[in-house]
Amino acid sequence: METAQLFGQYARLRRELEEACTAPVWHAGRIERLTAEIVETDRLLADSQPVDEQTADSLPGIFR
Repeated sequence: METAQLFGQYARLRRELEEACTAPVWHAGRIERLTAEIVETDRLLADSQPVDEQTADSLPGIFR
């Protein structure tokens, strides 16, 4: 999946999680699923970023 698609997925999942957490009745399974998907999407985004080999830091870019 491309970076732009991952950002779109991340934004959608965050909106869904916000909706789930502000609902009058929480559905724990849905919240846990959304949280797990957000973590995985965040990991994929981080993995797609270049890393400075000398310092092992992410290079300046979309996350700074």
